[in-house]
Amino acid sequence: MNILNVLSRNKRISGEKIAEILKITRAAVHKQVNRLRKQGYNISGHKNSGYSLVENPNLLIPNEIKLNLHNPAHLKEIVYKDKINSTQLLAKELAARGKPEWTLVVCEEQTQGYGRINRKWFSPKGGIWFSLILRPDILPEKVPQITLAISISICRVFKKYKIDPFIKWPNDIVVDNRKVVGILTEMSAEIGRVNWVIAGVGINANNEIPGEVKDTALSLKKISGYEVNRARLLADIVSDFHNVYKELCSKGFSLFSAEYNKYSNLIGKDVKVDSGDRVIIGKVKEIDSDGYLWIKHSKGLEKIIAADVTLSGGAKDG
Repeated sequence: MNILNVLSRNKRISGEKIAEILKITRAAVHKQVNRLRKQGYNISGHKNSGYSLVENPNLLIPNEIKLNLHNPAHLKEIVYKDKINSTQLLAKELAARGKPEWTLVVCEEQTQGYGRINRKWFSPKGGIWFSLILRPDILPEKVPQITLAISISICRVFKKYKIDPFIKWPNDIVVDNRKVVGILTEMSAEIGRVNWVIAGVGINANNEIPGEVKDTALSLKKISGYEVNRARLLADIVSDFHNVYKELCSKGFSLFSAEYNKYSNLIGKDVKVDSGDRVIIGKVKEIDSDGYLWIKHSKGLEKIIAADVTLSGGAKDG
């Protein structure tokens, strides 16, 4: 329990009552309220009636994320930066130094955000840019399933926000065939053993989309018509993924393959698959219980482990 929890649960409360609940002095209450105000919280104060939390800042600060988590224990630590080169780069550094599983690295703005194959990811203020440190007890070849699993969690949460998402295998979430979310999973591993995994996610939330990609990218603000509460959305995703991840590691992706296929925008579609050394034209049959893409083409069925996939008339994943 902290002062923000107390203010959030009471329409108006006196400084004396806050001090009694938190077992601190009135002077400490005043000091903490001023600290919250400097962080962007609109807190009114009246001599006779006490304090009232008028408005929370739409920032990805730890206080806001913790306040919205379904279970505060879902995150061990939150590392917050206003501006950083990349949450992914910092998370990898922290993981190598031994930071625990479920450490969240989050920022307001990235200057060197990147996706698959080091594609640049435009990451201005207003978006949701974060990386999770994970230490799964799974084989290295199963790690790509984490990308698929977090895609499912994001889709579930978007549905609750009245947004209709689709997954473009392996790492994009699209709305109206335009990219809203990109996911990047990186790992450190040895033979038969994973040291750590960094699950990085970029969400176009309230940020402006640059003109050069407006035909292929979309923000949640544009879709919904209003600014989303970013900390709440992030907390909802982490909370859902916490449960999905636990089941994924213990039972495997087969538990989620049907749900993943339901969200996929590729099933039954004609696609071009570019694996780097060859290009395949065919129709998508399914994403199987191991998370692999199956393509039917002129020579039969083929399993695709990793590749760029382009829908007919669609955009590449990034």
